[in-house]
Amino acid sequence: MSLKVFVLGGTGFIGPYLLEALGEKGYEIYALVRSRSKIARLPPQVRPVLGDAMVPGEWQKVAAQCEVGINLAGANIFHRWDPEYRRLILDSRVLSTQLLGQALSEGRGRVLLNSSAVGFYGDRGEEELSEESPPGQDFLAQVCQKWEAAAFNFKDRLRVVVG
Repeated sequence: MSLKVFVLGGTGFIGPYLLEALGEKGYEIYALVRSRSKIARLPPQVRPVLGDAMVPGEWQKVAAQCEVGINLAGANIFHRWDPEYRRLILDSRVLSTQLLGQALSEGRGRVLLNSSAVGFYGDRGEEELSEESPPGQDFLAQVCQKWEAAAFNFKDRLRVVVG
């Protein structure tokens, strides 16, 4: 029996490469898609699941049957950041993490791999940064902190990896 993996953000910037690599390893892969038109973007070995990562739904039942959840979901940051879009940037990351983590932790989940971003550190110019460097104070740094916190809320039930 192969490992079951549930992926959010599989049709985004990094997702297609990850899905292809997982498929080559022989994993049983499920990917959440928001519309039927996005199904064509998935490699043939990926099983599409319709739903919205920011809304609880039937997709969580499928995710609950998987051992690993990978969250790459998030609204594109290359957009005009009016207040409404800032809310979407935050919610698309935090809500997707909460809902995937909930499904995994209530089901067969063992591992949550969750995206983050270098934006965690904010704009620090030429300053040399390390994993021990404190977070920045700007909008993206605050998003990353909330995003990572949402993932680490499941650390008592799942192995959580953020990167």
